[in-house]
Amino acid sequence: MGALTSDLVRFEVDRHDWAAMRCGCGKSAGHLAAELLAFAGGSDPGSLDEHFLPAGEVLVEPSFPVLEVLLAVLSANPPASQLAEYYGQVLALVGDTAYDPSYYARGRDLVSESRATARQGLWLFYAEVLSGRDVDAAGYAFEILELVEEDESRVEQLRAAAGERLPQHLRTKLGTD
Repeated sequence: MGALTSDLVRFEVDRHDWAAMRCGCGKSAGHLAAELLAFAGGSDPGSLDEHFLPAGEVLVEPSFPVLEVLLAVLSANPPASQLAEYYGQVLALVGDTAYDPSYYARGRDLVSESRATARQGLWLFYAEVLSGRDVDAAGYAFEILELVEEDESRVEQLRAAAGERLPQHLRTKLGTD
């Protein structure tokens, strides 16, 4: 990981009080900071997602800070070999539809919040789709856009412009082939 990448990701990791959050594993999320930095540096994520998107794909307190860290990682131009993994993790966080009902009782819609957080990286997703670097990463980025971009016509224009840079199943809108 280059200095910019490492500084940018560390900056985002350090912004959060991980120890004050309850992790998906049931313990303090304090251990996530080091694990996220290792993942950003190219380490195998292993079961990292069980801590921010535990069994049953339920959004938990660290889900949002993890999403912000992933956006920082993606903005730091990670190696092409890791792009699909990072975009896949973002997609898992924004595509999720379940969360602890106690949040809803407190007036929070965690799915909407995660999608709003992901909108901060909107142009990262567009750039990835059009980059041609990795078809799987482009596919994940496009699926993220389908969920978070509020301008549906822009997404359809992107689909047409991207062409073969997208996986086959995303080249036409569902129900139009």
